[in-house]
Amino acid sequence: MLEEGSIVEGPFWPEPLEIKSIEKIGEDSYRIVGVLVNSRKHEENILSSDELEML
Repeated sequence: MLEEGSIVEGPFWPEPLEIKSIEKIGEDSYRIVGVLVNSRKHEENILSSDELEML
């Protein structure tokens, strides 16, 4: 399972993302808040559990 501080890559971001928080919302969705590693841009996404498996 992903946790705060993890660095992940996936099709949702143009570069690796450092996870600042992850929160389950609803039955099958997660709110991911993080910062892109190189550009330091803030990102917030809602992903399904299937999408999380792509990371």
